[in-house]
Amino acid sequence: GLGLVFGITLVVGVAQVGVGAITGLTMIEGGTLTLRTSREAGDEDEGSAVVIEVGDTGQGIPPEIRERIFDPFFTTKEVGRGTGLGLAVCYGIVTEHGGRISVDSAVGRGTVFRISLPALETSDGDLPL
Repeated sequence: GLGLVFGITLVVGVAQVGVGAITGLTMIEGGTLTLRTSREAGDEDEGSAVVIEVGDTGQGIPPEIRERIFDPFFTTKEVGRGTGLGLAVCYGIVTEHGGRISVDSAVGRGTVFRISLPALETSDGDLPL
């Protein structure tokens, strides 16, 4: 299985849905939205992680914009259409849970957001309290 992650299910879900919604906005002329989950083995410095990838086949994010997408209040939308907080909130939720969020994008090819959260591990397989 994927394993468990620490966090309130709703909070982790908000991060997934937020990234998915933002990614989907780049598919102005249609395309495919993909959600993938996996588990990565850890090394001696870090334990294993549960990975969530949300990708699209949209227009992609130009490099000059990509550098700022996690900045609070940064938006490319017209005035009154967005607050610029969506990805900043997602970033905050993921990092507060000990995880990482990154983006890989190419103009004309699409975008993939990758969320990696530490998997909880116990020696007996019980849920940690």
